[in-house]
Amino acid sequence: MRLYYLDTSALLKRYKSESGSENIYDLFASCGSLPKRLMTSLFTIVEMASVSDRLARQRVFSRTFQEELLRTFAADARESVHFVSMDDSTVLAAAGFVRKYSLRPGDALHLAALERARESVSGYDLDIVFVASDNSLCEAAIKEGFTVANPENATRKEWKEFLG
Repeated sequence: MRLYYLDTSALLKRYKSESGSENIYDLFASCGSLPKRLMTSLFTIVEMASVSDRLARQRVFSRTFQEELLRTFAADARESVHFVSMDDSTVLAAAGFVRKYSLRPGDALHLAALERARESVSGYDLDIVFVASDNSLCEAAIKEGFTVANPENATRKEWKEFLG
């Protein structure tokens, strides 16, 4: 069975229409009958609040839309998304990824949480696909041996075939 780890850039596409959003809608729909096949880091909660606040301040969308976005995210978190916890070793691994791949701190935290998720399912018949839109983060994840899916780089048909 496949599990999907989404970074914040991919997850935001569920709540704010942009390039790749339809593919993320399809991903959520494909996982709907099997809850918790979607995962992200606990850090995503902070990052989602920060990104939505920045977009509201820049007037990309209204504060009312931001509040709705965060409510919908919270509902998804309860029903569909498993949060990967972070501890000292996760943060230290993230620091290593910053040095190894010149990643931004948030991206490095996602990669470290993804690695932690992989370790937690080793020995089970589970595959974790990393879903992200940031090219440098995707490249780093590939170098770490992950299958990567960028919702912005696939046609709707290709994405649906990928989801099976």
